[in-house]
Amino acid sequence: MPDSRNQRSKPKAITAARPLWLDRVRYAKFVVGQQIKSLKRDTILANRMCGLTEAAASLFSGLGLNAAFCQYGKGNHENARKLLSQHGPNVRRPYRVHKALWLAGFLNDVELCDRLMRSWKHNGVRVKAVTDRLYAGLRGETDDWFIGYRDAHRQKLLDAYFPNKSVPRDERDAVLDSDKRILLLTSHGPGDEISFAKILTAMREDPAVSMDRISMTCDIRLHSLMRRSFPEIDFIGVHKVREIGADGTTWRDYRNLPFYGLHVIMDHAVTDRLQEFDHMMFVPDFLYRYRNFVYRDDRAYLFADPAKIVECRAQLPNDKYLVGLNWRSMIVNSGRDADYLTIEQLAPVFELPDVTFVNLQYGEAGGELDWVEERYPGKLITLPGLDLTNDFDGVAALMMNLDLIVAPSTTVTGVAGALARPILLLCNSLNSINGCRQPDGRDVWFGSVRHIVSEPAGDKARLVARLCDEIAACVRGATAVSKDTPSELDVVSQN
Repeated sequence: MPDSRNQRSKPKAITAARPLWLDRVRYAKFVVGQQIKSLKRDTILANRMCGLTEAAASLFSGLGLNAAFCQYGKGNHENARKLLSQHGPNVRRPYRVHKALWLAGFLNDVELCDRLMRSWKHNGVRVKAVTDRLYAGLRGETDDWFIGYRDAHRQKLLDAYFPNKSVPRDERDAVLDSDKRILLLTSHGPGDEISFAKILTAMREDPAVSMDRISMTCDIRLHSLMRRSFPEIDFIGVHKVREIGADGTTWRDYRNLPFYGLHVIMDHAVTDRLQEFDHMMFVPDFLYRYRNFVYRDDRAYLFADPAKIVECRAQLPNDKYLVGLNWRSMIVNSGRDADYLTIEQLAPVFELPDVTFVNLQYGEAGGELDWVEERYPGKLITLPGLDLTNDFDGVAALMMNLDLIVAPSTTVTGVAGALARPILLLCNSLNSINGCRQPDGRDVWFGSVRHIVSEPAGDKARLVARLCDEIAACVRGATAVSKDTPSELDVVSQN
């Protein structure tokens, strides 16, 4: 029986001579088309509603949801909860459904999460896979959480523009075990990429998988770190961006792609080598297959450059307990703010004796660093010449010289966890508390993580107080190990 996938229409040939204006028109047409489809779906739902009252509730539910987010951002959590309880069940668009459930998680209200999901399913509202994953995380259902990581939306892009190389979901395990040349694609940020890379160790130990026929994309900033840690895999460094214009990119940088929406997955480094691969699949497709390995394996799987470790060591004080500190990511909004702290809120930790903090805050943080130096001179040091945003190899080397690392769920946590460095992970909402922990309380990804949770969840002052207690306990329990003692990585590299 012929393969039906080969009968799909093929994408138009990729050509560098294609006018740039034509690509922009095609992209605009796609965006407008998606909006029209969404409008049609909402119209159909509205027409099916019985009664003017329910129709009006649907019309104003979006405004009510936005009002709930505003109240949450202002710290009025009870008002936000009331607005969400009133308007959340009436939202219809998948994007708003996801936002409503997200907000319920940040309000630390499991009962409200359950009530919203029951209401949407009862009303026939479409709940996307990413929302199901969020719900599983909020409830601490890690197996379902891993299943939800499959990129349904981005898989459609592969099906549409690379039909001869995409693989149906129920065939992906068999293809991974076959003798075909496979390109594994990463489609998340660098922090998630690092977490997902843990399954590469499982693949390495899986007798059914031949690593020499697997290639994998990675953020260009992770390329050297990944190649050192998994030398048997052919890594392709790509410059992925959330949106065109970020990091100085332009439309022209991605004109070799058959569709601009693919810029979140790949660049020309992939399209230039397409003929080498039989199939393309996403890395998260195999998280569920290797979930038991991810849960139980606590070994380091990324390895810093030994020479850079020594260089960093020479620039750090060797008579202090060194704590790496990160307090937010580069993306700050009312949702993520629940787990992030301001530098002012962290002030109590700088009063701890016998501790020197080392800056791990990437992005623009000059004003915050000046604030600390003015009030607590010498308490927070920054390694000169190290680009904390782009030099992941240097950051990994720095972390190997630290006694402890403190961070919320950011890329810093991913790098430190993959290096098996001790971490205090700041958790202040259901999204981070249940979404990052197994039923026995251990971290889903990394065995070296200890979760710092405020009681009640959402109280940042108590979160910082708990953090201070944990750091002080770590200092008291620290063993007297000389900084001159060769690290495990030094010994491995010498052998």
